[in-house]
Amino acid sequence: MGANYAFTDVWGVSVTYANNTFVNKNDKSNKFTIQKATAEATFNILRYIQPQQMPFDIIAHTGVGMSFGDGYQLSDTDKMMTLQMGVMPLYHVTSNLSILLDAIYILNFQQNQGYDGLYVFDNVRNVIGSYLLLNIGLGVRFAF
Repeated sequence: MGANYAFTDVWGVSVTYANNTFVNKNDKSNKFTIQKATAEATFNILRYIQPQQMPFDIIAHTGVGMSFGDGYQLSDTDKMMTLQMGVMPLYHVTSNLSILLDAIYILNFQQNQGYDGLYVFDNVRNVIGSYLLLNIGLGVRFAF
């Protein structure tokens, strides 16, 4: 879930929240849930190249935030700094409704638990974890 504010047709900012659960395919009881909040700068690539209105836009975005991970086998919450970058093509169905596909690469700094919910290493803490997230959704524009 997110919100975007466009300063111009090209530049903007966004805030997002995501809740993702990773499940170990060999042991369904080992899970890792990440709740992530980020703030990002956005750049409309197609509007930069061609300023006139088109049915498509491609938004590049990058930003930082915090992630909190909870493994089902461990009692402590993993607190991580997050850096993410992505690209989001949009098709404008109407001037206020878009269909989007958002591909995001996420880096988690100081990650201690693996995606199976267990510690990454017995004697090593604060590794850099990463994952790729693909979202399909609808964008609704509110004009003020």
